[in-house]
Amino acid sequence: MDLDAVAEHLGVEVTYGCPEVGHWGDYDALAHRITLLPRLGAAQHRSTYSHELGHSLYRHERSTARAEREASHAAHWLTIPLCGFLRAVQENDSMQAVAHDLGVMPADVKAYARRFEVLHGC
Repeated sequence: MDLDAVAEHLGVEVTYGCPEVGHWGDYDALAHRITLLPRLGAAQHRSTYSHELGHSLYRHERSTARAEREASHAAHWLTIPLCGFLRAVQENDSMQAVAHDLGVMPADVKAYARRFEVLHGC
């Protein structure tokens, strides 16, 4: 999915600069602005950008466990299509390879896969 188009649709401003220390990006609810660390690798950029878009979608005003979970779920929806995930899992022999194939971080693939494990446990 085109993350810039999503940002435009949400009306969120995206800038590059210095997010909160130790973070690759952050979302300021008052300014409705995402700040991304410049020069991230492609997968880091895509994962961070989509995660911060998740915060902007929900208009999170602070970081809580629930807010982080919601932002991550939104990020996965924006960057990992189900058919692409299923294909990548069949074609690759590790989560690292699946992540590379999909252009996301390995942690995103693991979290996405865990969501299916929870559904199958019902």
